[in-house]
Amino acid sequence: MDGLPQGLVSFPGITQWNNATFTLGQGIFPSVGVIEVPAVDGWTIPQSAGPLSFFYEGSSVTLQNCKVTSASFSQTASGAVITLQIMDRRRRWQFGEISGRYNVRLADGISIQGGTEKTPQQLAKLCCDAMGESNPDLTQLPNGPRPTVSWDVANPAQALLSLCSELGCRIVLGLDNKLRIVRNGQGRQLPDLQTLLGGGDGISGVEIPDGIAVVCGPDRWQCLLDVEAVGLDVDEIIKPIDELSYRPAGGWNVNPLKISVENNRQVKLKNGSYVYPADLANQSVYRWYRVKENQKVPELNRPVRRQDILLRSTLNEYYRDSEGGQRERPPYGYGSCWYPSLEASNFKNQTEGLKVNLSVAVDARQYLFMFPEPVASFVNSQFSKPSIKVMASFELFNKEFQPTRNRREASLGGGDIRSGGRKLRILRHDEIVVKRTADVNGKVSTNFADVDKECDYYLQAASREYQNLLAQTRPYPTIVPIEPDGLISQVTWTVGLGGATTLASLNTEHDRYVPNYRDQEYLAANSLQIQDSRAERARIQDLLRFAEGVA
Repeated sequence: MDGLPQGLVSFPGITQWNNATFTLGQGIFPSVGVIEVPAVDGWTIPQSAGPLSFFYEGSSVTLQNCKVTSASFSQTASGAVITLQIMDRRRRWQFGEISGRYNVRLADGISIQGGTEKTPQQLAKLCCDAMGESNPDLTQLPNGPRPTVSWDVANPAQALLSLCSELGCRIVLGLDNKLRIVRNGQGRQLPDLQTLLGGGDGISGVEIPDGIAVVCGPDRWQCLLDVEAVGLDVDEIIKPIDELSYRPAGGWNVNPLKISVENNRQVKLKNGSYVYPADLANQSVYRWYRVKENQKVPELNRPVRRQDILLRSTLNEYYRDSEGGQRERPPYGYGSCWYPSLEASNFKNQTEGLKVNLSVAVDARQYLFMFPEPVASFVNSQFSKPSIKVMASFELFNKEFQPTRNRREASLGGGDIRSGGRKLRILRHDEIVVKRTADVNGKVSTNFADVDKECDYYLQAASREYQNLLAQTRPYPTIVPIEPDGLISQVTWTVGLGGATTLASLNTEHDRYVPNYRDQEYLAANSLQIQDSRAERARIQDLLRFAEGVA
C-alpha cells in the first residue's frame, strides 16, 4: 500500500470510515482509539479482535489484537455516524490472578528463606506468565535487590506494575506487540523530523514532593525484660502471686511441684465450669511471669509502659537447624533460680547469670511468659520468687498505638526535609526491618548498615523519576512509527480526509482520555495495599494470639 496519497485505516469488518485516531501509552491499562464510520443500513459492529493499522504515503504502524469495546450513534452535519471505541490487547490484563510469597526474610533480617528467593526479573516473569505474556522483554528491570512480595490472589498486571514502580521502571507495549519493562528517564529522544506547528518544550507536569521516605517494617527490639510472678485467680484475673485469693497463709514457701492451698473448694467460673484453686495454682504459680510496668529499654531515654510492648514469640537471634536453615530462637529466662529439670535430685539454685534452659510460651495479649515447669528460688530450704528476667523480642507502639518504624529519607528540593509542612512521597517496605538486639549485659548491636543500604536502593530508584523533567510534544505531518519507552510517554496517530499526523510526547501525556501512568500506579498500589493492610492486621492478631516458642 506504498505511495497512498491520503491517510488510511484498516481494521477487520470496517470498509468505510470518516476518520480514526489511536493513542499508545505506558502502563497496564489498555490504550484507546476511535474510528468514526458512516451509519449505513445493515452495518454491524465488528465482534472479533484483529490488527488496527494506519497508513500514509508509504509509512504505517500496526497494533495487534485490538477490539471494539463500545459504539455510540450520533447525528452530525454530514450525516449519521457511529463512533467505535477500540482498545489494544491490554484490555485482557484486567483478568487473572497470582499468589505466592517470595524473598521471605529469615531471622537475621538479611538472608532469604530457602525456596522463596526470586530475582526481580523472575518475579516479573511469574506475573507475565499469569497475564498470558509468553515473550516479555524484562532485561531492563534491575536484578540486584530482592523485594519481598506477598501476593494473595492478586491481579498479576497490578502486581507487575507495583514491582516495577518500586524499582524505578515502567511497563510498555511495543509496536512489535511485546511487553517491555523500561527504566524511568531512559529511552529515545523524539525524532528530529519536519514537524507541524503546535509542538513545544516545557517542564513536566509531574508534582515533585519535597522528599522521598522509605518506611520500614515495625522495629524489633530485644533485651532483658523485668518480670513479676503472677497467677490465675478464681475470678479469672491474672494477679501478682501475693495478691491471689488462695495465697497460703504462710506465703508461697511451698513445693512448686505440687502446690496445695487452704480451703480448696470448687469455684464456678464464668463459663459455667468448676475448678479447684489448687489446680489454678499448679497451672500458673511459679510458671507464669508478666512484664512489669516501666521497663528500661537500652537506647531509649524513657521508661516504656507495658501497654506499649507487643511481645513476639521469637527472638531477633537465630540458630541453624540440622539442614542448615535459619530458625529464630525462643525467649528464655535469665538469672538465679531453680527448676526441676535443672537438678531434680538436689534442690539448688543455678548461679545468677545463667540462662534458664526451658522453652517459653508467649501470650502477647496478657504480656505473659509461660514456662512448662515451675521456676522458683530455693535458698535456705525456702521456696520464693526467683530473681530472673526474660530475654524477649518485641515491637514498641508509639502514642498513636502504631508500631515504631525506621525511616530513611532523601530530599528532592533542598532544605530540611524534616521541617514542618513538607510533603514526602512514602515508599512502604515492610520486609526491611531494623533490629536492635541487646545482650545480657545491655550491649546493643543493630543492622542499620544493611537497612540503610536496602533503603538507599529504593530511594535512588524513585528519585530517577524526578531527574529529567524536560517535557516535549512534537506533531509530525505523517505516520511515524514511534513507541513509548522510559522517556516517551504517549504517541497518537490520526488519519482523515486531511491526511495523517503523529503526535508524540516526552515526559508528559497529551491525551487526557488515556489513563495517566501515575494514576495507574496509584490504583495498583491501592489495590495491593488493601491486601497489605489485611496482612498487617493478621500479623498483629497472630502476635497477640497465644504462640509457643520453639525450643
